[in-house]
Amino acid sequence: MAVKRPPSSTNGTYHAPVIRAERNRRIRLLIGIGGVLSLIGIVQVLLINADMTRIEQSGPQRLSLAGDTLNHFMPSLLQNFQRAQQPPNTVTFITADDPRHSVAFVNDKRALERWAAFSGLALAVLFIGLQERIPTSTARERSPTGTDLSRLLVLVSVTYGALSIFESG
Repeated sequence: MAVKRPPSSTNGTYHAPVIRAERNRRIRLLIGIGGVLSLIGIVQVLLINADMTRIEQSGPQRLSLAGDTLNHFMPSLLQNFQRAQQPPNTVTFITADDPRHSVAFVNDKRALERWAAFSGLALAVLFIGLQERIPTSTARERSPTGTDLSRLLVLVSVTYGALSIFESG
C-alpha cells in the first residue's frame, strides 16, 4: 500500500507553494523598501539643491549664476580639473563674498552628493526587485535590463559617494 502525500511535497521536505509565497513576499518587501528609500533620497536631494540655490542667490548679484544647477551635481574634483594641472605657483583668486566657497555651501554640496549616491543605491534595490516581478517565459529569455541597470547604478553611486570625500570649497 502506497502512502498518499499532498501534491505540494515530493519527499516530505519540499513545499513549493510555501516557497513561492515566501519568495513573492520577499520581492514585494524589496520593492517596498527600495521605493521608500528612493523617495526619501530624492526628496532630500531636491531639498538640498534648493538650499544650495538659495545660498548662491544670497550672494552678490555679479556672482549668482542663473540656471547653473548642473554644477551642484558635478563633483568639485572633476569640476576643477584644470586647476589640478596648473603649476604650483599659479594664483587662483577666490573672492571673500563668493557664496559658493562658504562653509554652508560646501557642506550642502557634500550632503547633496551623498544623498544622490544613497538615492542611486536605493533605486538599484528597487530595480532588482522589479526585475524579479517579470514572469519567466518559455518563448524567449528574460531581459536582464533591471539587473544591468542596477549594477550600473551601484557602480556610479559608489563612485559618486567616494568623490564626495574630496569635496572642497
